[in-house]
Amino acid sequence: MPASDKTALECVMEVDEERVKLEKLAEELAQCDDDDAQEQLLDVYDRLDDLSADTAEARAAHILHGLGFSKEMQQKATKDF
Repeated sequence: MPASDKTALECVMEVDEERVKLEKLAEELAQCDDDDAQEQLLDVYDRLDDLSADTAEARAAHILHGLGFSKEMQQKATKDF
């Protein structure tokens, strides 16, 4: 992954492509008013629950901590390493 303004934590979280894709889809579906979109939105929320999306940041931080990253390092832009 090339150095950027993204933090180490953000980079680790982006690796979970399915979660990222589903969160983006949920945002789009939430703007729709039709019944099919709302039903699909419920399915997306169910899948996000299955993936424990609500704990993604904590899990990513735990991984980085295990690799020796302090909290400060986790919030540092990757270009600054």
